[in-house]
Amino acid sequence: MLEMCDGPLRDSCVMVIDDDADVRLLLAEQLQRMGASVEAVATRAAALGALRTTAYDAVVVDFHLTDGTGAEAAAELRAAGFAGRVVMLTGRDVAEVESEVREAGADALLRKPANAEALVGALLGRRVVGDDSQETRLPAAMVARYRQQLPTVCREIEGLIAAGDNAAAARIAHRISGTAASFGFADVGRAAAELERELLAGGAAPIDAFGRAVAAASDEG
Repeated sequence: MLEMCDGPLRDSCVMVIDDDADVRLLLAEQLQRMGASVEAVATRAAALGALRTTAYDAVVVDFHLTDGTGAEAAAELRAAGFAGRVVMLTGRDVAEVESEVREAGADALLRKPANAEALVGALLGRRVVGDDSQETRLPAAMVARYRQQLPTVCREIEGLIAAGDNAAAARIAHRISGTAASFGFADVGRAAAELERELLAGGAAPIDAFGRAVAAASDEG
């Protein structure tokens, strides 16, 4: 667990649930800088396990998880007796998932990438729903590492498409669409979202636009 420092969330213990390691690291660092102590897990099952051993004040959970949805995770946490704040993050339009998120017992819904002010407000009960996506200043090394991974991800998607596994390619594109903007690569995120839509629609899903966005991001480094 990451230790707390001074900040608006000092003395708070927050669990982060996200299946992307980069986003877990990003959110954990942001929350730690705000004063929270943080534990980050990747799955619904791990979250329930952590809840049995630690008293959390709040949970930040991504809507899209490898073992279900953040709404399902929120409902399970509530059923297990968790009474703290639950903040949901999504790369999709807020209106698309708001009803499901509310019914699951979440207190707030923010569109990725949520800036620090919006996230603190949601955790402290100052904001319920919002689209506060803004660039957040991140450590240069973290951004560089994410940028370096993008060409490999592009080749992986291309290989899956060539092999006819559009479903697997769409899952990776979805992950990138929900994370790229958080690291300052909004064009990559938009291209990944469009590629995901094309893959799920069963079309030819050319990777050209996504590849160009990745190449441009790589050139920035």
